[in-house]
Amino acid sequence: METLLVEARLLAGRARFEQDEADAGINAMRDALAEIEAGGDLAFVLVYVAFLADALLSVGAVDEAQACLRRGLSHAVQGQGVFLPEMHRLLAQVHVMSNQPAQARVALARASALADEQGAASLALRAAMTGVRCELESDTSTLARRLRAIEGGDSTRDVLEANALR
Repeated sequence: METLLVEARLLAGRARFEQDEADAGINAMRDALAEIEAGGDLAFVLVYVAFLADALLSVGAVDEAQACLRRGLSHAVQGQGVFLPEMHRLLAQVHVMSNQPAQARVALARASALADEQGAASLALRAAMTGVRCELESDTSTLARRLRAIEGGDSTRDVLEANALR
């Protein structure tokens, strides 16, 4: 029962984060995750690590998010792997935010492969969407250069959709 209460606190922290209480939500998730890891019941730990890492990335705490993900990946080595594709997708985001595009591509390829192996269509879609965003944010991307070359003025549906991707 104790583990369920701690997990509930973590989920409540995520809800607070989603309701624009970033600091309070992140702190609640941090505290609850530390208790979960210390307690050793790791059944859903990758989901919880992903929730926290995602929140940390959204506030620019890249180093802490990376450390959190690495810790989570060590749990996966111990047999907990159901949310592994998401862990690698988030790690790709860390690499993008750290200006490491080659590592980001490797992490995204791993996320996609794991999602396919698990038959996790939703996680495969998330990895693909992150890949597109990474491509668009890259200064060397052909796709990004083409989209940057499109200027307003032309209001065809294709131009409007392309501008929406920027």
